[in-house]
Amino acid sequence: MIAAIYARKSTDQHGVSDDARRVARQVVCWLVHRSRQRAWQVAGLLAFNILIALLFETRRPLDMTWDGLWTTRTGLWAGLLLLDNLVVLWWYARRTQDQYDLAVRQYREGNKPFVVTKKEDCAGGGCRYHVINIGPGLAVNVWYVEGDATQRTRVVPLGALGSGDSQLLAEPMQREYCDRAVVRWHALVAEAIYTRTARWNTTINVRLHDPGGLMRHQLADVPERDTESSQTIEAYLDRHWNEGIVRQAEAFSNQRGAILPVRER
Repeated sequence: MIAAIYARKSTDQHGVSDDARRVARQVVCWLVHRSRQRAWQVAGLLAFNILIALLFETRRPLDMTWDGLWTTRTGLWAGLLLLDNLVVLWWYARRTQDQYDLAVRQYREGNKPFVVTKKEDCAGGGCRYHVINIGPGLAVNVWYVEGDATQRTRVVPLGALGSGDSQLLAEPMQREYCDRAVVRWHALVAEAIYTRTARWNTTINVRLHDPGGLMRHQLADVPERDTESSQTIEAYLDRHWNEGIVRQAEAFSNQRGAILPVRER
């Protein structure tokens, strides 16, 4: 018998919504789903065996001899037992495949970067905004992206960020975020190691319309299979910016009461 144990220690994700902690939630949901499915499968197999036995007893010829009845019953139960063994083998094969798929999914989730913008109050007054990778995976490259459905007004490379690493936003963007009159939502696109997980991982970052200037974050819902074909940041944004990221950002901003971009006339 060959067995494998998969284990991983994630970094703490303070201030992250429950929707962002996807690995633990997926494991729990998978276990609940599989336990319910197993119970129904066992109950269905037992009901099938009982049904076949009842059908035989009610439809068999009444003039069968004891030896003939015993032989027929033995053959019937042997056939049902063989069928049950085949079903169990199939079930074990499916369960092994499901466990493998879950381990692969956990591995991929465990290598994803989750880059967000975070506000920090300064001791002497004022504030600063950091870009921090609170995910467990390495971000090989990070881009700060602003704009609307018509154009991308700003695409700024921020370099690499390891898990837990952070850096200050550039001075022009710092001034904009400290001045509440011109704050804009923005997207942070993190490029991960594509051999380990999805290449592109995007977060939407909005500032709430309150004196504290707090940030709220959301993962952009872009299917992983649609991100693998984009080899460059330009190709990824061309494909998903207007219909995907901008639409989700505007909806999220309206829900959270953020200060929306003011378009120049």
